[in-house]
Amino acid sequence: MPIYPNEVCPVCGKNPNITYICEDCNEIFCEDCVDLHGEDNLACLQCGGSDIHYDKHGRSFCRDCGSHDMRNVKNINPTCRICESENVVLITEKQKQLIEDFKTIIKDTRAFIKPLEEMVERLTIYRHNLYQLRKEYPPCYHYPTLEEDAIINFKLFDKAKSTLYEHVNRFFQEIQHNINYIAEIQVTHPSNLPYISEILKHFERERKKVTNLSINNVEIIDKRISPDEEKVEFMGAMQGFFTSFIGKLQLERDEKIVFALKCRLSTGTSKKKDYSNKNGTILITNKRLYFYHEQGVFQKRTVELFSVKLSDLQQAGVKGRLKKKVSLEFLNSMYQFSISKDNREELINWIEKARKFGSNNKHNEDGIKNLAKYKLNTKLFREDLENTIYELIGYHGSYVDNPNSYQNGQTIHPSMYRRKGFKRPQSNREQESRFKPMNFQNNLQQQPEINTQQDRYGSFSNRYEEPKQNLMTPAGHYGYPHDHTSSSLKSRNFNQNSPNPVRHSNSYQSNEFTSQNGPIDFGSQSHFGQVPHSNPQNFNNNVDDYKYRNQSVTTPAYPSNMNNFYKQHNEEMNLRKQVDKLRQEDYALSQTITMLEQRSDKGMINNIEFVKSYKQLQVEKYVIQDKINEIEKFLSEKNSMRNN
Repeated sequence: MPIYPNEVCPVCGKNPNITYICEDCNEIFCEDCVDLHGEDNLACLQCGGSDIHYDKHGRSFCRDCGSHDMRNVKNINPTCRICESENVVLITEKQKQLIEDFKTIIKDTRAFIKPLEEMVERLTIYRHNLYQLRKEYPPCYHYPTLEEDAIINFKLFDKAKSTLYEHVNRFFQEIQHNINYIAEIQVTHPSNLPYISEILKHFERERKKVTNLSINNVEIIDKRISPDEEKVEFMGAMQGFFTSFIGKLQLERDEKIVFALKCRLSTGTSKKKDYSNKNGTILITNKRLYFYHEQGVFQKRTVELFSVKLSDLQQAGVKGRLKKKVSLEFLNSMYQFSISKDNREELINWIEKARKFGSNNKHNEDGIKNLAKYKLNTKLFREDLENTIYELIGYHGSYVDNPNSYQNGQTIHPSMYRRKGFKRPQSNREQESRFKPMNFQNNLQQQPEINTQQDRYGSFSNRYEEPKQNLMTPAGHYGYPHDHTSSSLKSRNFNQNSPNPVRHSNSYQSNEFTSQNGPIDFGSQSHFGQVPHSNPQNFNNNVDDYKYRNQSVTTPAYPSNMNNFYKQHNEEMNLRKQVDKLRQEDYALSQTITMLEQRSDKGMINNIEFVKSYKQLQVEKYVIQDKINEIEKFLSEKNSMRNN
């Protein structure tokens, strides 16, 4: 924890090293002013868990692993002297907690678009099914207004998407206006942490409001589309019935399918033949009524028992007292069907509708074309949202997680403010930044244009692409003002050509941090590789052209050999810098382990926390040492090959 100028512990008035904060009364104090109260607890010897319970015999057991081997541990709980609350935490832990809360809020904004994406999938499936029913043989002409209703639902979806987009834009603008509280959390005074916590709670409430708005808008569309989906499902079932008999069924040119139902033919009389107790399927079109019966057990054969014209239908109704049946009387025949109670009235109603089906249900060719042309997607919305999340979390991480973010009392700006005079092309401004902060265009116009040499090396690589070759740093180029290049996990968020929806009003500042002694180089090379540049073919910017001006056409190609030499030399220097940084990290981990052991000896942390932290630090130390050994082995092999 840094020592603040002219600041001492408000409790004792002596110690300038303020370490703790009480989350109940928001008081800050040093290590000397915190009261440590010990509490004896049981811990499992097998897994180190503290979830201890007792069985019916009074024996203790671990709920995590079931072991009965326990030991007594003493937990040290810091207590506030002002309000006597045990809700006391380290200021560094409070900062980490607020950082994680901010990251969680930003990540949870993906829930904004999830209801829209689910609705897009439903609408797309609905449109596809409707289109197939209209186009495939035999086509369905039921519900001729479905195309128009679908277009209305699509427009409602677009309106809901636009409304949500505006609210999401305002939400991110509000976050962007308060982003400095999070970005400078490690250098802000600890007394301001409660205010930052309240700001994050406000962000969470606003996030939930926007999420509920998205859900409510989609529910309105859901209420409209659900009946239409049932109609499409019904049409698909009817088409499936007719398709199964398409080999036997020969429809006329203007004959349209209407209804189908599986039932039992109880009795049937006609001039040709009498029928009784035949299971089958009744098919109804706008002109005829068919009944097909399947014969056989293993090798089934479909037989058409009868086919009559609907124009010959004299009477349709339900007859019978105990066993009610649907009776259909034609000019020269009569048939009775055993049907379940729910389907009797439905069959009669569809027979009545079939008589007028041909004139009322016509093919809407324009509606089908408009339905197929309508674009439904949330791709751009998703890209803007992901870019915003990527920038906000990366903006925060590259600043807060960077140990060089403040040195010698000088505040170093985040890596988001990396380039001097950067300005996007005029024609692409609207497309490249959709979630724009307020006064975005004015802030752009106030920035100077980028110069020619900076434009050669200043373009950002796409965040999804890894550098394909290592290039030397151009002359006069100091690199990026942090320790991570575009392929680094911490700073690759800002090396992208894709839209960056959230822009800070001062986001275009100098990347050359200067002091009294001149420019400061904070390490432009990365643990993961070299900085890719936009013009790899001419990476020296023609600085050495004067060396070869007097060469003729037959002169050997020395420039390419020299370029290869510079490239290899630069790679080796970068690897050695990487080894130095890894050794610094290894030393820092060793010091952290030593400090952890000292705190454990003083009883400031319990044994369980000590073991977990110690193991984690040892794993990190092992990984770093393994990387060092691997790089040194590679360099030694390269030197031996060069000498040979």
